[in-house]
Amino acid sequence: MSDLKLFSLTNKKEIKKNRLGKHEIRELIEENIEDLLGITLIFKDYPLYSNEELVEVVGYDENYQLVVIEYRIGRFSSTINKGLIYLDYIKNNQGKVKSIISQELGYDITNNLNLNPRLIVIGNDFNKYDEYAIKQMPFVIELIKYQVFENKFILLEKNYQSTSSYLGINHYEFKNLEEHNLYKSIRELMLALGDEVLEVNTNNYIAYRKIKNFAYLTFENGIELKVKKNKFKTIKIKNLKDLEKAQIALEVCYDEN
Repeated sequence: MSDLKLFSLTNKKEIKKNRLGKHEIRELIEENIEDLLGITLIFKDYPLYSNEELVEVVGYDENYQLVVIEYRIGRFSSTINKGLIYLDYIKNNQGKVKSIISQELGYDITNNLNLNPRLIVIGNDFNKYDEYAIKQMPFVIELIKYQVFENKFILLEKNYQSTSSYLGINHYEFKNLEEHNLYKSIRELMLALGDEVLEVNTNNYIAYRKIKNFAYLTFENGIELKVKKNKFKTIKIKNLKDLEKAQIALEVCYDEN
């Protein structure tokens, strides 16, 4: 896996890495979980199905999909397998899980959640066997590597993801073949931005995500692209010329998020 370097142009020297324990990493990430991961915390260290096993973090993301987060230190551990047990339990006990979450969030928010969960494993390193293992799994699994540096810098990098995420069926009917082909061109451009881009289909929109959502595609008023730069900006896409004009904004949005 990649080993990124951080260099100060002001001091003209490399910023050295720091070693933090699992507890310190958890505290740092969970205090800033919305900014870093786009996730709203529901509960942590919860005995979801056994008093002997505590799920480390459960939350929901910007697309209202349930998310399980597990942490690991070192290149080899059973953290991914442990996370898969939680995903499988949630999938097979959605009524019970919904009741638990409702006590924390209330009925209205809970009723809007998609309880087909995804797994984020946050660690300081991963290996090729991790990638191979999650390819075989029927869940959305993301491996996020962290590196901590002096002067309180933390870097998060998505190392691998297993699959696209389908949270619903988009019922938009294209007006004609030209509009359908335009949508396919937009999709091709979005996915070509980088290997870490994940497409998330919902009933109302399609989101494009790295670690957090950086763009949305909506169809209510024709094809509209919403790109994030401080706040979301809407770009109407009527033809390939519009898409070409939007490409720079898309690339900036991708780089900055």
